[in-house]
Amino acid sequence: MNRVVFLNALPLNAIYAKDFTITVSKADVELMRKWIEFYKKYKFEFKCFIRHKSTVELLNKEFELMLEPSSDVYHYENNDRLIIVTLKNVQRGKEVEVKDINDLEFYHVTINVW
Repeated sequence: MNRVVFLNALPLNAIYAKDFTITVSKADVELMRKWIEFYKKYKFEFKCFIRHKSTVELLNKEFELMLEPSSDVYHYENNDRLIIVTLKNVQRGKEVEVKDINDLEFYHVTINVW
């Protein structure tokens, strides 16, 4: 099954291939809505590897998802579509309560394994 995977970062060691290409596209909130609707339409499975509760709650609210926070380790599966979610203003060492979708940046990532 094809998956859409939400991450807060992309560790390259999660990709078990010797040769691969990564394509990254930055997205605004409206483009994210379109991508998510497309993935819903085609019955992609949604997985979350983000442990930050308020970020996951905000994603669920804004995009009508049912993600659960998770601190599991991500491992790439063939055909995964990745959505990297980060804070626009990183605050190291602080627990941040994310309240506005515009406080987040989104990156859509595809990986081609050779």
